[in-house]
Amino acid sequence: MKFIAFWEMKPEDAGKVILKFNKRHELGLKTLYGPCHIAGQAEGFTIFEADDPAVLVNYSNYYTPELTMTIFPIHDSKEVAENWVKHHK
Repeated sequence: MKFIAFWEMKPEDAGKVILKFNKRHELGLKTLYGPCHIAGQAEGFTIFEADDPAVLVNYSNYYTPELTMTIFPIHDSKEVAENWVKHHK
């Protein structure tokens, strides 16, 4: 399943976040896009893929307390529409 994580940090924590970022491959989370910064801000987003919810917990715990993040699942709009039609006939 695909997810988007919106994250924010304090600018003074950037060095710690960069050090953690360089080791994130060890978490077993496949990054599809990003991480991307929102211009001029200490915040951004990352899109990734995971089949095991425990990986998401590990990911958010790994970056705590330097990053605060909110993670949302991403659903294909076509599938959502088809499901809606199926249940609203």
